[in-house]
Amino acid sequence: LATPAVGAWLDAWYAFWLASLVCGLAFFAASADPRLRRGVVLSCVLLWAAGAWLYVLLPAVGPIFAFPELFEGLEDRLPRARAAQSLLWENHRRVLAADPAAPFRHTLGVAALPSLHVAFHALFTAWARHAAPLLFWPFLLATGLTFMGSLATGWLYAVDGDLGIGLAPLNYGDRSANRPPPMTTYDLGTLRTGAIVELDNVRPD
Repeated sequence: LATPAVGAWLDAWYAFWLASLVCGLAFFAASADPRLRRGVVLSCVLLWAAGAWLYVLLPAVGPIFAFPELFEGLEDRLPRARAAQSLLWENHRRVLAADPAAPFRHTLGVAALPSLHVAFHALFTAWARHAAPLLFWPFLLATGLTFMGSLATGWLYAVDGDLGIGLAPLNYGDRSANRPPPMTTYDLGTLRTGAIVELDNVRPD
């Protein structure tokens, strides 16, 4: 966080993760190839499931929770991250307290290992490499920025992002014998859905 602008930019980018995930899924869902659509969705489900089980087997919290003193004075540079972290940590304290008078929310868990934020961008990068080469570098850049954002905001350690990147290829469904063909420029430009393509292939008797 060399300057306030860098910190604010990484904070904003990391907060954009969920929207970027939806955009990535929407792009691949627009493919004319049903094998590609099924493969991407299945790999996302497997990755999410694998990450969830690792959270259970290897419970961990990020440096902002373990060593908050390291991030003192950075609140102004990371407003989005600090707001979310405060909310999650308060809920985490309620989980540990197990006090019926202070119920916790099951949807606000705290976990770090692996980084699914980084993992999903790495997974999209792997799919784009063969199915949408024009988006390989943008997805690769997104993976790097998300990795940097996770460190700068204190959400994660580097090993969390490393494991996420390593986990993504294990859930990548590409096989050379069944590899979906690359999306053509026409596919990218028109974003035709599988339903429209199927209608295109219908011929009257």
